[in-house]
Amino acid sequence: MLYGPHNAIERYRNIGISAHLNAGKITTTDRAHPVLFSASFGFRDAVKRTNPVTLEPVMKVEAETLQEYAGSVMNEIMAAKSSR
Repeated sequence: MLYGPHNAIERYRNIGISAHLNAGKITTTDRAHPVLFSASFGFRDAVKRTNPVTLEPVMKVEAETLQEYAGSVMNEIMAAKSSR
């Protein structure tokens, strides 16, 4: 699933993901910056080891038109749906 410089997970908003830290120690002199890098690298490593799935977005569409154009509008909406 990984392709190019980015994978499917990095290009879209991620939902339903949780992480558990098994061990760690941060002192008052440490900066949060290295911690964020470590978390980012850990996430990317986990994504490489799994099979990420990009779900198709679900949209609700409401259209108002005159009765004489209803067929054409429905055809356009269905054509856009089937082209994805």
